[in-house]
Amino acid sequence: MRCHNSDDLFWLKYPPGKTLIIGASYVALESAGALHGMGFDVTVMVRSIFLRGYDQEMAERIGAYLGDKKINIHRGAIPIEVKCINPVDYQNQQPGLFTVKYKFNNPSETEIFEETFNTVMVAIGRVACTSNLGLESLGISLDSKFRVISVDNREQTNCANIFTIGDILAGKPQLTPVAVKAGQLLAKRLCFESFENCDYNIVPTTVFTPLEYGAIGYSEEDAIAKFGEEDIDVYYNYCEPLEDKIVEETNHEAFYAKLVCRISQMNKVIGLHILSPNAGEITQGYTVAMRMGATLIDFNRTFGIHPTVSEVFTSMKVSKKSGAKVVAGGC
Repeated sequence: MRCHNSDDLFWLKYPPGKTLIIGASYVALESAGALHGMGFDVTVMVRSIFLRGYDQEMAERIGAYLGDKKINIHRGAIPIEVKCINPVDYQNQQPGLFTVKYKFNNPSETEIFEETFNTVMVAIGRVACTSNLGLESLGISLDSKFRVISVDNREQTNCANIFTIGDILAGKPQLTPVAVKAGQLLAKRLCFESFENCDYNIVPTTVFTPLEYGAIGYSEEDAIAKFGEEDIDVYYNYCEPLEDKIVEETNHEAFYAKLVCRISQMNKVIGLHILSPNAGEITQGYTVAMRMGATLIDFNRTFGIHPTVSEVFTSMKVSKKSGAKVVAGGC
């Protein structure tokens, strides 16, 4: 018996039962949310941080939300051994049983823990399948995960007639729409004398956890790393959906939005982040505005549609640098 990946979940001939998910990628957290929503007991083992590469304030808020929804989070846990006790009973469509030994990533913690699960899924990221293509013999540079390193903004490698796009391109978003767009633009450059390159700076994406996370452009950490802390300010607000107000046990601070702005460019918005229902539907439209260079003033001058979640971006008045606080509440 083996551990599963996310694709395997769609092919199971039996209910997964009590499930352990190893990893904290978007695949791990989306799978955890989906299985929990179906009524299964779910545990997520997080070695270090949630959603590496995403805005970490938003990632931590997602982790807290999943915990509030009774998804078990083992923070700092490292699996040591997975052992099959009972195999899957395909005839009666019953899951197997596994024991998982793990420890916590703490030098002072030496205890080994053990739990049993019906299904174990691994979602710790991917390595590009380029090792058998003979790229090294052509002198093409690869990173530690065997992704191809391009030498310019045209996806060209250090071998002049070889280009690379999609998930195997080092340092670029691993997203299907990005790969499709990059491929279309590359084909136009090669065949139709186009000069348009793929702009990877303002890329929208959504993590489809139970509370969706929509993001466009820079995370707060990446913006500070590239432009300097003195040139970045972050404006934020809370955005409780109207439909959520009928739920008595509402955490008003769960629904959160922020704009990452570059001060030296009249507070040009270079990052947009939101935690809310239907976050993907919200972020798609704002991508156009950001690609056209929208500033904080442009957002705040826009009329909101009440009562919607998206109107939160028309009332971004408080910045982190100001030291003022926004109190979460209803509309």
